This record gives sequence, structure tokens and C-alpha cells, in this order.
Amino acid sequence: MAVTLGKSIQILRQAKGLSQGELAKIASLSVPYLSLIEADKRHPSMPVLERMSASLGVPALFLIRQSMSTANASVLGAESDAETGIQSAINGLVELEKHLKVLVSGTKPDESIQQDNS
Repeated sequence: MAVTLGKSIQILRQAKGLSQGELAKIASLSVPYLSLIEADKRHPSMPVLERMSASLGVPALFLIRQSMSTANASVLGAESDAETGIQSAINGLVELEKHLKVLVSGTKPDESIQQDNS
């Protein structure tokens, strides 16, 4: 499971033994807003992130890096999927080219393979 910014905040809050209400009070936030942040339905501004990180005893940069690492992993996974898709498309084009050569030459597929090996 990916560790998002909201999930990082939730994990740290729970590790410190704080309820959402306690962290919200310390960081001058409403409980519903903190809940939305932890659910990744809202993204905190930098001042809010700094207040939360100070309340949790970690640098804001730590929380930002956590979410960036997850985002980078997602991007790398998407790049890998794209490369696989491109390779499949290339393979399909190579096969299509072979079939077109057979059609253009008027030979049967077995004959065309024998001619290519000569």
C-alpha cells in the first residue's frame, strides 16, 4: 500500500498516541479538516503542514519527502507500464509487417519464411 501524505500524518499521529482531536487542537485545525487531510481528500497548505509537522515532532520536509517517494514510485510504475505497452505495439507492428510482405509477394507464409532464410 502506498504511503500518502495523509497516511503519513495519520501514522505519525497514532505513533505519538494522539487522537485527531488532540492533534487538531495543537495544530489549530478543525477535526473534520484534519480527517479530510488524513483521508487524502484535502491537501494542506504549507503553513498548515508546518503546524502539523511541528505538533508531530518531525520536519515538514519529512512529510513532503514521504509523499514524494510514493509519487515517484507511482510514476516509475506508470513508465514501466508504458514501456511494456510500447513494446507490445512494436511487436504487433513487426507481425503485421511480416503478414503484409506475404500478401504483397503473393507467396504462402511457409514459402516466405523459407525465402527469408536463404
